[in-house]
Amino acid sequence: MTTPFPRLTKLSQIARLRPVAIRFADEFNIQPQSLNLVHYGYNATYKVITQTGQKLALKLILDSPRELPHLKAELTWCTQLASKGIPVAQPLSSLVPVGQLAGYTKPIYAQCFHWLPGRQFPQFPTQVQLHKVAQLYRQLHESPPVLQEDEYFPNCDEPLVGTECRITDPLILDTLGECTESFKKLWKTQPATPIHFDLHAQNLIYNRGIVHPFDFEFSHFAPPLIDIADLFFSFHYPKTVINLEDAIWPAFNYRPSDFGLSEREFQSLIVARKILLYNDLYHTSNPDLKSILERSHKSTKLLVEQFNRTNRYDPSVLL
Repeated sequence: MTTPFPRLTKLSQIARLRPVAIRFADEFNIQPQSLNLVHYGYNATYKVITQTGQKLALKLILDSPRELPHLKAELTWCTQLASKGIPVAQPLSSLVPVGQLAGYTKPIYAQCFHWLPGRQFPQFPTQVQLHKVAQLYRQLHESPPVLQEDEYFPNCDEPLVGTECRITDPLILDTLGECTESFKKLWKTQPATPIHFDLHAQNLIYNRGIVHPFDFEFSHFAPPLIDIADLFFSFHYPKTVINLEDAIWPAFNYRPSDFGLSEREFQSLIVARKILLYNDLYHTSNPDLKSILERSHKSTKLLVEQFNRTNRYDPSVLL
């Protein structure tokens, strides 16, 4: 009997994934000279060097709630952004093959992109570097794609974006309710557009002063302030020293108050991201991610308590 994939050790999961990655490479008509796993989290990403020397990123989509229409919309948006000169990771093709993984109940999908040159964006950027990311976000918001009938982005109209809530802590659930009200209010006041919704340092490449975004898998349709709140979350660490507001807001010609949001309501959009990430851990099959569930519960509760005391998302409480 095949052991269910979620019960395997991390090394055994990686071993079971490799032949699937090779089969997907064949569907993309890729002839690998080498195929090396470079990231394994909710998904698995391989760096592929073809026999002609071309470098590609092959991504296997595992624990994502995204479905085929969403993944196709992602590729269409990236292709159209690249055609406008926006320095995104460009898809190799519009193909999104689907396959099965032994011991795994859900289908898995694959995407393939051209490899981005450069280095990972710094976790602690300078104010100038972070301002470039904010400017990039504005470009994305102002460049919506023209999608086909069978392509669409899911709505980000509540904090858990359609994922089953498995949180049981009453305090966190109460704050989740407040965050939900802020989402509802914003949807009534700011027009929605496609948003990246996952632009942290690990999803950015920095090359000769140019910021290159990738991993648009979590793209949604939502008011842009939700994306901006996520940007504040992604670069606000306990030891962050730069002024995030001075780095981010000058890239935009509006503020939360222009859409009727109080400062606490905007801060609740930031807190919502932490709660989302905590809830996502209940849904992963990756052993490393499952192992941090209890630690994530403690940090989420501390941040929620801090938010309720001060009206702000402040990770310095975790020091």
